[in-house]
Amino acid sequence: MPNKTNWDLVLARFGEIGLKTTPVRNQFLNRLIENTRYSLKKEKIDNYEVTKTRGRIYIKTNEIQKALRALSYVSGVVSYSPVKKTTSDKQKIIETSTKIAKSYITKNDSFAVETNRVGEHDYNSLDINEELGKRIQNHTNAEVDLDNPDKKICLDIRHNNAYIFKQKIRGLMGLPTGVQGEVVSLFSGGIDSPVAATRLVKRGCYVTPIYIKKGKYSSEEEFERAKIVAEKFSRYIPKQLKLLVIDLEPVFEKINEHGGRNSCLLCKRVMYRAAETVAEEKNYLGIVTGESLGQVASQTLHNLKLLEETTHLPIYRPLIGYDKVETMEVSRKLGLFESSKKDVGECPILPSKVKTRANLKEIKQIEKELDLVESTKKLAKNNKKIVFN
Repeated sequence: MPNKTNWDLVLARFGEIGLKTTPVRNQFLNRLIENTRYSLKKEKIDNYEVTKTRGRIYIKTNEIQKALRALSYVSGVVSYSPVKKTTSDKQKIIETSTKIAKSYITKNDSFAVETNRVGEHDYNSLDINEELGKRIQNHTNAEVDLDNPDKKICLDIRHNNAYIFKQKIRGLMGLPTGVQGEVVSLFSGGIDSPVAATRLVKRGCYVTPIYIKKGKYSSEEEFERAKIVAEKFSRYIPKQLKLLVIDLEPVFEKINEHGGRNSCLLCKRVMYRAAETVAEEKNYLGIVTGESLGQVASQTLHNLKLLEETTHLPIYRPLIGYDKVETMEVSRKLGLFESSKKDVGECPILPSKVKTRANLKEIKQIEKELDLVESTKKLAKNNKKIVFN
């Protein structure tokens, strides 16, 4: 039996936005619509119309599949569905829904009808569920299963209109990107840092990634990986993304020669300072990292506290409670994993034994002797930009 429906439009739902006060809700909703339009254009959809009602956004286009793909990149969307639109007349709803069900539900399936209704009508949700359910049974011989159906026919009846669909596709959720301001992200292109950056994106932040170039102390493969992953990450940002590249090779050379067992902490602290320098210059509101508590020696609770001391800016660590498997699962869902997992070799500065409880006084003394603070800030101001259109 063919499973083909000519959908009229795409219905998108939002969650947290609806809980805000009216002025904030309007501001966030306008940003969400703006971001949705940006994403539709990125999918090269030329003809579309975006409209809104309370709790819903509607996208009218002939390119439904592209519109669905566009919404998968938009933070603030809880779920979305391709829908068939009709009036709220009960018989119209039943006729249209039955036609969809006949092309979708077979006698070997179980099914359920679900209705969400807003407004005044001469029927209630239970009435239409029962009548439509019987009609579908008569046409398909399928069994009703309200608890665990194989398939569903869903109705969203809102005042004079009804929208009929088969499924809700889960969105990124969160808040519209841009409503919370901008932060920088220490971005290696590995598995952790891009996922961490997207966690801030879905909470309303623009994120500018920073790649720290180590010269001979890293590989060209690592830099290429960072650029590839940054380009993929850019699809989640509803504006032109710039990857900032800071070359700290002279600083890493000093650490390699004199850092000893403190090398990892010294490296991370110079990265924090480089990110802080950029953030302060651009009035950004914090630094995002992919650190997870206890994942490596530099990420013990004690050592993270030493890293915090490096900057007065807030450090956002959205993966702090994640284990690697959880982060990898998110990376796969975002379409980043295959590029992020590329092996680019171990850091050549990594000591054979890393201090898990570094001494702050000792760290600061080394930084002073090697002039790491001022040299890092000077190099960070000379950053270069890679723009992704």
